[in-house]
Amino acid sequence: IISVLVGERAARLSSVGVVATLTKRPGLLAKPITVGIDGSMYEHFPNFESILSETAAHFIPEAQFKNIKFILAKDGSGVGAAITAMLASKTN
Repeated sequence: IISVLVGERAARLSSVGVVATLTKRPGLLAKPITVGIDGSMYEHFPNFESILSETAAHFIPEAQFKNIKFILAKDGSGVGAAITAMLASKTN
């Protein structure tokens, strides 16, 4: 039961991070947006996606929430690092 509580807490905390990011940029929620999430918890923990989604829906109005799609992003950290390096090299 402890592992279930920890997993649910992880989903809720992950959701709050996504919500904070999206509400900081309200223009993003005006059109469809896909949020890629990397990690074995998202991929393997039962109901992680639904808990994350339900928590986000609690904080984002329904009209905007319907524009959000959560997906599994395999190797997201590696891809993110590559994109960051590319952008950094273009600014120099």
